[in-house]
Amino acid sequence: MNRSFRKVKACIILSIFLFSVLAAFLPSSSAGIINYESDIELLYDASAATEGIEPLQGAIAIPIWVRYKVSGIFPRPAQWLSDRGMTGKIDLTVGQTESWVTATLTSYTLNPELSTTWQTIGGDSPKYFIMISFTEEAPAIAEVKIPLTIYANEISVAGITIREKTINAEISFKPQFIPIIDVKPKKTYTEVAPGEVAVFDLELENLGNGKTEFEFQVKSKPDGWTASIVSKTFVDSYRSGNNIKHVTLQITPPYGFGYHNEQEDIIIKITARYFGESGADNESYQAKSYDYRFTVRNKGFSAPGFEAPSLLMAFVFVAVALIVMRRRKRHI
Repeated sequence: MNRSFRKVKACIILSIFLFSVLAAFLPSSSAGIINYESDIELLYDASAATEGIEPLQGAIAIPIWVRYKVSGIFPRPAQWLSDRGMTGKIDLTVGQTESWVTATLTSYTLNPELSTTWQTIGGDSPKYFIMISFTEEAPAIAEVKIPLTIYANEISVAGITIREKTINAEISFKPQFIPIIDVKPKKTYTEVAPGEVAVFDLELENLGNGKTEFEFQVKSKPDGWTASIVSKTFVDSYRSGNNIKHVTLQITPPYGFGYHNEQEDIIIKITARYFGESGADNESYQAKSYDYRFTVRNKGFSAPGFEAPSLLMAFVFVAVALIVMRRRKRHI
């Protein structure tokens, strides 16, 4: 009897000793005897993000997927928890962004299945989204990264512990170019003499979110008239503080002999596009084209080939000749 009691007592002491040793080697944050690690992955629709988001168009939804699994030596205890309807808890947080970015999630808490194989929370079909929008202050075509923090809460039940896990991820976007321009002619009507050049000053203002190329084209003009303006120029973004430039349009009416009194319209087409090399071939970087009408009245007498002094001398010569001829007739 004493011998049996001694054996039981020794087993109890040994069990306590082994449990103490095991507990000493377990991390202080782990209350369970069987421990698992949490594994997390974030996926998002990169093609939707790389298309670019146009500022001021409102928020667009980019699908995201969170994948989760638990890893450990013994798969059965984790399955035991899952069979009893237990799920994990994952919290999502959007990090600090620029003032011109708004980023929100359609769900900030997810409940993954407790499985030792990778599981996509919510399934493969898009179920969770990050909503992104930009104000007009967003710099064009510059990569913007939205930080996300994903935290898997610790689970501890019946000596089984799934440790907490935190990962940091980023989702990259590019704000699209918004070509907002303002063209202010100092005047749109003038009157000139034949052969005189009509000069119009145009103030170009770039109100868009990136350096802009202004392209000019003479859309229509009457026959015999000439109109000239630079083919293109660049204006910095309003963010630079130097977003205004001036160009001149020169219109010359015809210079045919005789009296003129005609009024004509000349139409100039102005297009704005992103200044980068890719902007020339990418319609998404272009603004709508704007037409500007300028009116010129060509009024006065024109004698091509004769300068004013020469014309005056010719009149004097003719007058003197007539006087001489009259005097000769009188003497006859």
